[in-house]
Amino acid sequence: MFPELVVSRDRLAGNIRAIKAILDRSNIDAVAVTKGFCAHPLIAEVFTDNGINVLGDSRIQNLKKMRNLPGRRMLLRLPAPSEIDEVVEYADISLVSHYETARALSRCASKRGQTHSVIVMIDMGDMREGVYGASALYDALANIMSLPGIKLEGIGANFCCIGGALPTLEKMNELRRMKEVVEMEQGIFLQTVSGGNSSNLSLLLKQPNSSFYNQLRIGEAFLRGRETVDDQAIAGAHDDCFMIRAEIIERYSKPSAPSGSTGGTGFGKAPAFVNKGLRSRAICALGKLDIDDQQLFPIEEGIKVIGASSDHLVLDVEDCKSAPELGDVLSFKLGYASIMRSMLSPYVQKRIL
Repeated sequence: MFPELVVSRDRLAGNIRAIKAILDRSNIDAVAVTKGFCAHPLIAEVFTDNGINVLGDSRIQNLKKMRNLPGRRMLLRLPAPSEIDEVVEYADISLVSHYETARALSRCASKRGQTHSVIVMIDMGDMREGVYGASALYDALANIMSLPGIKLEGIGANFCCIGGALPTLEKMNELRRMKEVVEMEQGIFLQTVSGGNSSNLSLLLKQPNSSFYNQLRIGEAFLRGRETVDDQAIAGAHDDCFMIRAEIIERYSKPSAPSGSTGGTGFGKAPAFVNKGLRSRAICALGKLDIDDQQLFPIEEGIKVIGASSDHLVLDVEDCKSAPELGDVLSFKLGYASIMRSMLSPYVQKRIL
């Protein structure tokens, strides 16, 4: 049945080993971010089988799926007040930014006779989670470190998610200064500095000695074998661990631009087209419910993605050496958003090799 998502665990294992070797040279541990593949246990175990000791996800439902795998679990999204009990039950480590959240975790952990680790997040300009400014960080740490049932494991930052703020050398030095001031003024040692995500690999590859942090939370780079700032391939890694196959349900020669008056589509503004006359076009049984058509890369040379609606993927196949026909199956590499959507879609069959 199609569409079909094909996942190569062998190729994924190769990516893990290639990226882990880069991190090991700088004494950096990886948290494997599993939300991109919905924490499917058969895929998650590839990480634990290849030396990854912490699995991280933003959703409790996914942490539950991985509870029988070895290693620790990290909740990557800030804990919601309504889920504190489950956070303490299924996560070993949480990322926090509010003292009130840490206090709720403390109460729950103490009641259970457990110790729950927290990493205090700092907003370094990406406009997502974290305390803002050095003084807010110092106040938060001073309060949190005294809570019973809580281990202050360290500090962390995030980049390239909302604001597109890059993990530059200047940002890393700013984070380093915060760590040093905290340790000096509070008289503590921060065990973990979670310095970012897959976007940090770009600077790390260019300047291997640029890091002082000892942890990165990596998802996309593992899954796609590419760093995420310049989208460059990582040596020894693969960009086809996840591939989708879709069947052609129509193939005709048609105009390359719409006719008559046009307006917005069901997904926003009216798209722009260049009129190239009649072109050979194919439609696949695949759509925005299953993938992000902007992150879909045809394997066969000469195929161009024109666009997609909910259920139809439209392709220009005029320049294919061998013209595809009705019923043929085409294969595509996937960007991160397409991997996530295809894993989430109940309409996409999953084949894990």
